[in-house]
Formats: sequence, structure tokens, C-alpha cells
Amino acid sequence: MWHVTPYQPVDYLDANAWSLAATVPGVVPSGPGYTARLHGQVLACAGIQIPWPGLGEAWAVIAPEGRRYPRYVHFAVRSGMRRLIAEHGLRRVEATVALDFDEGHRWVTLLGFVEDGIADGYLPDGGDAMRYVLRVKP
Repeated sequence: MWHVTPYQPVDYLDANAWSLAATVPGVVPSGPGYTARLHGQVLACAGIQIPWPGLGEAWAVIAPEGRRYPRYVHFAVRSGMRRLIAEHGLRRVEATVALDFDEGHRWVTLLGFVEDGIADGYLPDGGDAMRYVLRVKP
């Protein structure tokens, strides 16, 4: 059975259990978010960290099992993101994608983000990333 629950930090660790190398050691996203599950298994979790009122930093992690259900994960993340934007009165939401992660670039644009510029050396390993922005209409 499909269901979406409020995000808990342990969900992020569950989603990344297959590859802890994909995470920054000791860093687990905080703030409001949602976790998509199927039969109790974490498919994906996503949220928006809020550094100050009006600004959000979107993040998401998709577990390997979640990649088998791309439409469900996409719509769950999109609806959760819209809900969080409305609940927290966000006017701008940013997302960052490694330059070599083509699938990530396609996905953020499907979510409505547009390119905001390259961030040289932004990633934990010193790699470059593309910054994206979703400007929310009041």
C-alpha cells in the first residue's frame, strides 16, 4: 500500500542505506518534508530546509526501490513541495544538482525549477553544481 508520511531524519538514512557514499557523513537534512512509502519501505523522501522566512532549499533522495515508481515519486514530491511552500509562505525555493547528474537536471525542471547559475566547487567533494530556483507567485 502507498502512503506518504511526515519526514523523519531516519527516513533519509533508510533511503540511503544502499549507498551511504551518496550522503555527506554526519549531514542529514532537517526541516519539513515527506516520505513516500510502499508496504512500509521508503521509496523517497524530500523536503525544504528554511534558512530564513520566505526562502527554501529543496532536497530529495530516491531509494533504488523508488526508481521503479518514477511517476508516483514525482507526483508525491511535487504535491508535498507545493504543500510546504504554501504552509511556510515561501517566495523562493532553491535546488542544487551536480553538473554531471543529467537525471537530476531533467527532474528539477519537471518540478518547475529554472537554472539560476553554476556554483563552482559547491559540492562536498569540490565538484561543481547547477543552482536552480522556483519563484513562487503570491
